[in-house]
Amino acid sequence: MNSYDHFIKKAKQGDWIELSEFILRSEPEHAYEAIKFVGYGLNPIQDLKKVVDIKIRYPLLCSGLLFILAKKIRNGKMPSAMTEKESDFYTIALEESHDLIQSEISINSQSGLAATIFMSLAIDPLYEGMKDDAESILRNANNVPISGFLNLLIAKCEKWGGSHDEMFSVVTQFYDEDRPGSAALVARALRKVIVYGSF
Repeated sequence: MNSYDHFIKKAKQGDWIELSEFILRSEPEHAYEAIKFVGYGLNPIQDLKKVVDIKIRYPLLCSGLLFILAKKIRNGKMPSAMTEKESDFYTIALEESHDLIQSEISINSQSGLAATIFMSLAIDPLYEGMKDDAESILRNANNVPISGFLNLLIAKCEKWGGSHDEMFSVVTQFYDEDRPGSAALVARALRKVIVYGSF
């Protein structure tokens, strides 16, 4: 069992202490990875209340987990294609996540972890109108996880109203051959071109 499996098991029992401590002491890159893995290990319907219940004590962790649960509920579908139950749970999770991260950013606008969660929300159909604000916050934050720049790249792709030029400008600005995971920016951009059309 890896550490993420341990965190998932604890979370399902309503015990968030070890995960929250890990998030606080880790670099934003590892903290965001942990939030993603734990979020994907939870049941978006059965475990939603457990996550919402920690919003006062662990708002940043809660916001990230709620976004992942909303993403799992949507499962690639447009909101209009979801069942009524899916839509209700998706909306609750996403709106709670949005309100929490807005509050966190108002307290610490330089947080790379908070900026990455905010950028994640900005590429969801429910909040795509805030992409410019999310990009501005991301560019001014410190220690931004690579996922933050990947989400910015997605926001700039042609499918979501951007262009190949805008998308590849993200790659040229933030690619760092010495940074682990940085090559994912190139791979993601090339995949978008292959799937949605070449130059």
